[in-house]
Amino acid sequence: CIRDRISSAYITEKGQIFATSPNFSISPDPVYGETINFRGEGEKTAAAYGSNRATLFGEDVERLISYAKVPNLPIYIITSNSIDRVLTPWKSRTIYLLTLVAISLAVLTGLMVILKKHLAKRELAESSLVLSEKRYRDIVESASDWVWECDENLSFTYISDRYREVTGVDPKEIIGKSRESLFEKGWESGSYKQHFNDLQDKKAFRDFIYEAKLPGGKRFHFKISGQPIFDEDGIFCGYR
Repeated sequence: CIRDRISSAYITEKGQIFATSPNFSISPDPVYGETINFRGEGEKTAAAYGSNRATLFGEDVERLISYAKVPNLPIYIITSNSIDRVLTPWKSRTIYLLTLVAISLAVLTGLMVILKKHLAKRELAESSLVLSEKRYRDIVESASDWVWECDENLSFTYISDRYREVTGVDPKEIIGKSRESLFEKGWESGSYKQHFNDLQDKKAFRDFIYEAKLPGGKRFHFKISGQPIFDEDGIFCGYR
């Protein structure tokens, strides 16, 4: 394999050839006895090793010639190979790397486009969510009734401001308290028992009436409805 790709020869110190590999020259005639300038133009010193670019025996193929002196003998061994063959692996690697870079840039560009679209959709979704929440709050605050929310422990987490207008009590005073803690009476009645059963079963309820004592001693009768809230995993989060 090496012989097919690289030619070699033994020469004297003056460059006279006395032995070669079969493909050292494209000439069909033997080149034994021929003299070549294996050191290259302007090389005057007898260096122990080196390399240069040259053509041999009138060939039009430029070769890379490398030489090295055989220790303790007035003999040099030289090898030659065409520049095209020498550069072919480098060219192949260069083309491969350039192709890889081009593909990488194309993939990166595609990812950037996808990311840009994703961010645009996310921004649109967030804007829609903000708008939807604002719309919800506007409806809640302008309703004649008030809207409330409680957590999984049935403690109030939100009460719309309409509560203040009706009862005169700041909703902040109710946040964190459970509705049951405000019950004034009726714990033993059938409607209360059914209501608590619905809460235990996390069912929706409608038009439940109860009496409550608010901060400041005020008493009110409330009629309320509630819808259970579950997260994406189906875990109970409270009522609204």
